[in-house]
Amino acid sequence: MPNEDTNLIQKAIGQTFESTAHLANLLPTGTVIAFQLLSPVFSNQGSCDSVTRCMTAGLVVLCGLSCFLSSFTDSFRDNNGDVCYGFATLRGFVGR
Repeated sequence: MPNEDTNLIQKAIGQTFESTAHLANLLPTGTVIAFQLLSPVFSNQGSCDSVTRCMTAGLVVLCGLSCFLSSFTDSFRDNNGDVCYGFATLRGFVGR
């Protein structure tokens, strides 16, 4: 019986990690996670001098731009089953 319990626990942990990985792919969650991981490094744990302030501002700009642009991207399957990626514009969905 311990093997079955261990296998169930391992399976649950594996599914948790897989779900977390899928969550990171959702837009803009991946960017937010990246910001949360990088901001302490860029800001020197909140002790900002002029260099770390510029680095943190750059990180905020890059992450903000990433969130903005990723809000307009999407993927879908065409009639052949191929995955197509595109970008939403005022004239419709552009991409292949």
